[in-house]
Amino acid sequence: MAAISINVKVVTCKKLVTARKQMSVLQAPNILVVQLKRFGRKIDKAITFGEILVLSTFMSKASKDLQPEYKLFGIIVHSGFSPESGHYYAYVKNPSGRWYCCNDSFVSPSTLQEVLSKKAYILFFIRSW
Repeated sequence: MAAISINVKVVTCKKLVTARKQMSVLQAPNILVVQLKRFGRKIDKAITFGEILVLSTFMSKASKDLQPEYKLFGIIVHSGFSPESGHYYAYVKNPSGRWYCCNDSFVSPSTLQEVLSKKAYILFFIRSW
């Protein structure tokens, strides 16, 4: 489960206490899209992600699907300082496993290493069966 701890003020006694907010997945999808919050309270640093994602720690205890595994097949990258300015481009993997950078009308071969080094804005995963 994804969980965060935050300090909240109790209305009745006005004391700060630690609260925990968590989210879990009951049924894993075939396609998983992960959007990283890079605008507003912008995450400007690189976030490590891999080619394989296992959701076991995020699955609900009530789920019958305890260890769904995914493979990365695409990312979207934003270059610029805000969603209103800059440029979006994508890296995609074809069915034979080759990576490509798609930047407007220009498509060029790429590598998994290059993809994993980018500051991704959106990650696309497909379920491994």
